[in-house]
Amino acid sequence: MFAIIMAAGEGTRLRPHTLDIPKPMVKVDGKPILEYQIEQLKEAGINQIIIIERYLSNRIQEYFGDGLHFGVSIAHLYQEDGSAGAVRKALIQYTTDNEPALILNGDIISDLPLLDLVEAHRRQDLPITIWTKPFNLSVGVAKINDAGVIADFKEKPLYNAVTGICVVNRSIATELTESGAFYGDVQSLFKDRTRNYTSDSMWLHISDGRDLKNAGDELRNRRLIGEASFRVRKEQIL
Repeated sequence: MFAIIMAAGEGTRLRPHTLDIPKPMVKVDGKPILEYQIEQLKEAGINQIIIIERYLSNRIQEYFGDGLHFGVSIAHLYQEDGSAGAVRKALIQYTTDNEPALILNGDIISDLPLLDLVEAHRRQDLPITIWTKPFNLSVGVAKINDAGVIADFKEKPLYNAVTGICVVNRSIATELTESGAFYGDVQSLFKDRTRNYTSDSMWLHISDGRDLKNAGDELRNRRLIGEASFRVRKEQIL
C-alpha cells in the first residue's frame, strides 16, 4: 500500500518559523515534522509515499528528493486548488491497485501503530476509517439556544479529536471535489460511511508556537527516557 501526506500548509500561525520554509518542514527537536512521518511510515513497511505540496514546495523537494536517501520512494504532487482535489489526483494517478491508502496531515507527529489502523479498516466495509483520540476538556461547556438561554450544560465533557490520520479506499477518488478541503468532503460526502478508530497513542499537532514548544518538550522527554532505559538494559546485560 501507499501513503499520502498533505503538506501544502503555509503555517501562518507558526511565523516567523515558516517565512522561508513550509509548515511541515518546521523542525521539532532538531528534525522536520515530515521526516518523523516518513520514518514512521517506513517502520510500518509503507515505503511508497506521495507528498502533496504547495507553499514553498521546492524546500520539501530539495530536502527529500525521490526518497532514496531515506529508504523510501517519494513522489511530489503540487496542489493546484483544494486538498480534496489533490488527494483525488493522487489516488487516481499514482496507484495501480485497489489497496487502501493511508493519509496523513503534514503537521502532526504520532506514535500510532499505523498497521493496526490499516487492519481495522480492512475488517469493515466502509470506505474511510479515521483515527480519533479521546480527550477531556478542563472546563464545562454550555449549549445556548437562539433566545440566549442555556439549553444544555456539560461538565468537563469527553470529546474525540480528529487527528489527521485516516485510511481510505481508492474508490472514494471519484466522489471527491476538485476545489474543496479533504476533511470538508469527508464530513459532507461520507458522514454516514466513515468508521472511527480510537487510540490513545501520542499525538502532537503543531499549529502555533505553543504547540511547537510543547511538541519539542514531549519528544525530548521521551528521547531522554528511552536513552536512560537503554543504558539500564545495557548495564543489566553486562
